[in-house]
Amino acid sequence: MSIIQFAATQYTNHQPAATEEEILFRVSKTAQDMLLSIIAENPTCASAYTALGETVLPGRSIKLPDDMTMTQQELFLKALELDSHDANAYNNLGTTLCPGSSIQLPSSIRMTQQDLFRMAIYFNPSNFLAYNNLGQTLSPGDDIQLFNGAVMTQEELFLEAETLCHVFEAASTLLSDDSLVAQHMVAMQAIERYPTHPYAYINLGVTMPSGSSIQLLSGKIATQQELFLQAVHLDTANPCAYHHLALSLPRDSSITLLNGATLTQQQLFLAAIDLDPSYADPYNYLGTTLSLNGSIQLLNGAMQSQQQLFLTAINLDPSYASAYFHLGIITPHGQALLLLNGSITSRQKLLLTAIALDPSLADPYNELGMTPCSENAFQLLDGTTITPAECFLKAIDLDPEHADPYLHLADLLPPDGQVTLLNGTVMTQQELRLKASNLAQLHSV
Repeated sequence: MSIIQFAATQYTNHQPAATEEEILFRVSKTAQDMLLSIIAENPTCASAYTALGETVLPGRSIKLPDDMTMTQQELFLKALELDSHDANAYNNLGTTLCPGSSIQLPSSIRMTQQDLFRMAIYFNPSNFLAYNNLGQTLSPGDDIQLFNGAVMTQEELFLEAETLCHVFEAASTLLSDDSLVAQHMVAMQAIERYPTHPYAYINLGVTMPSGSSIQLLSGKIATQQELFLQAVHLDTANPCAYHHLALSLPRDSSITLLNGATLTQQQLFLAAIDLDPSYADPYNYLGTTLSLNGSIQLLNGAMQSQQQLFLTAINLDPSYASAYFHLGIITPHGQALLLLNGSITSRQKLLLTAIALDPSLADPYNELGMTPCSENAFQLLDGTTITPAECFLKAIDLDPEHADPYLHLADLLPPDGQVTLLNGTVMTQQELRLKASNLAQLHSV
């Protein structure tokens, strides 16, 4: 689950307490294992301890790679020992305390529950959970001074939490509304209402085609890339902003941030991973920037090959169709592959899984059609069968601008043969080859 999706589904002022079974259901065991492996490779990665603490139930503990056992509270304390600016660790630690209680930090400073929530707000002014949690410690009519000097009442804290949450919830609205005009309007209204919140800009940017621009309600024209640049500028610790900015760049290119720093596409993906090691997307897309035998050093010092990056993405999000596809196309025919969860897979199984998880992706059908099969048909995970020709027809139907499936389909026809596409168009072998050639030339420009 992405950070936007998590934020959009978690917050409500009156959400009933989850049962232990419900919490256990939400916790991704594979994500927990991945966080433990990150800690094993880099025991000083503060954000990994914070994220791991969020997967441990109150009152429970977990064994670390060094055989030390830590409770949820101890994991948050460890994160703060390694990074005293970790806003999420302060907020999460505060939730482990009883009202009016305090705790001694690794720095030997003792902080109350209210102090911890105020520190979370100080280091991340967009942390809506911290505003809500701080408000819960006050009585109606009470106020409290934040560490930035501002004084806020309980009502104002709840209002700020709700305002920030609405920005995140806009992502959920965008995902559920098929109208592009409606999506743009919702996102632009969020920018107009909350111009200092990074997710308002991210939400608009993700609805736009790469390289496009849009006129904001203020009258200003902004490109998709400029929206992501603004998001990074507003929150330099926002992994989503770095990830989407990286996606807006051509391969092997770089961009100058609004603070003057210049980062390559790979460095932006690396920053997103470093800021949130449990965020699957940047692992997947960083993998696509590498050659088959290539590897890259993460900012925590760990080396990851292209295959390991795709494996990690799948481990963090077992429903990630794109990662299965990318891992599938680099896995040789006939070779077994061990996933990080211990299961054995193959190129064909990976492609079939990608199709099952997201049938709207054209590339897995095209690649599956090129995979050797003994019975001239593949059985999809839903039990239906599909021939190589049907794979290419499906790929063309889903993405008519991709040259490869036209060429592969032509190779299956006799010189005087013809085929009817799923849209009803009849094409000869020669027409298929010409279409593939024209599309290839178009995309090479």
